[in-house]
Amino acid sequence: MPRHTVQVRVAHGHALLAAGIRAALAPHVPVAVAAGGTPGIDQPPPLDDQLDDRRVLIIDLTQALALHSDDLEAGTAGHKGPVLVVESGLTARKVRALLRTGASCVSADACPHELVRAVHALAAGEAYFCPVASGLLADAIAHPDLTPREQHVLELLSDGLDNKSIARRMDIALGTVKCHVKAILAKTGARTRTGVAAQAIRQGWIDARPPAHR
Repeated sequence: MPRHTVQVRVAHGHALLAAGIRAALAPHVPVAVAAGGTPGIDQPPPLDDQLDDRRVLIIDLTQALALHSDDLEAGTAGHKGPVLVVESGLTARKVRALLRTGASCVSADACPHELVRAVHALAAGEAYFCPVASGLLADAIAHPDLTPREQHVLELLSDGLDNKSIARRMDIALGTVKCHVKAILAKTGARTRTGVAAQAIRQGWIDARPPAHR
């Protein structure tokens, strides 16, 4: 794709990542820093307003969710082009959230060449998911999202509580807890209650932290 048809606006919420993204892309495509973003050492090149529909906006997942819900931030309001999320610590849970935004994704651990490929793909009207995100995407599609109530039951279940204790903690009927547990087993693909926590951590539904810190 010709160089002049690709433009990037970096408005990533993490200052170090924003600077690294801009440095990695600058030799390949025109890069600007969005208002409220992280300024670079050099002045960003002027952007052609006629390319708004192809300009790639690079942000983090939290910003993408805010953009999707119309809680627009400075530098992202009115963006009409594709969105690329650069995120560290990708999990299936994050990818499931990402799917709701319609954005593409590259892991923060990806090499600069992959970032460049992603930008060119988005500018050409294609979606792009790095190999890490693609694997998690397949996992997310295979395992439907939990409801808020199921998420709460899962966290208590992973903390070692039995069904009666969960029912008391949540002030719901024991039969309701059993229904939630059954749904959780089906959605996580775990065969037993004891395997739920490990499976849920792998799929990103809960953090790999001690129960007291969850």
